[in-house]
Amino acid sequence: LFRSQMLDEAQVAPEPGRAAEPTVLQPAARPGAAAMQAAVPGAPAAGGFKQGDQVEYHSSTHNDWLPASVLQVDHAGRIIIDLKPNTWMTPEEQALKVRKRKGGAYPRGVANVA
Repeated sequence: LFRSQMLDEAQVAPEPGRAAEPTVLQPAARPGAAAMQAAVPGAPAAGGFKQGDQVEYHSSTHNDWLPASVLQVDHAGRIIIDLKPNTWMTPEEQALKVRKRKGGAYPRGVANVA
């Protein structure tokens, strides 16, 4: 009884002669780079890289951080790195997989195992 009363109160009848407007559901907000950044302590600000930056890329295949260089940057903050030369990485992906290289440079192809 109480439940049906709540449903009746929730339903709003349109004015006579006028159709009810449909309810529009908005999609849930997706976390942006800033929110993702907060979830990854110590990660650099995504989208802040420039061409030539020495970075580390987290490879899920190798389960390790590999040395890389930023080859290209576009106006949206996406980057291409030398380890993935045919793939644009969004700022959101960068927040999880790319960071400034720690310490000094080391030879290309040598993973930082420290």
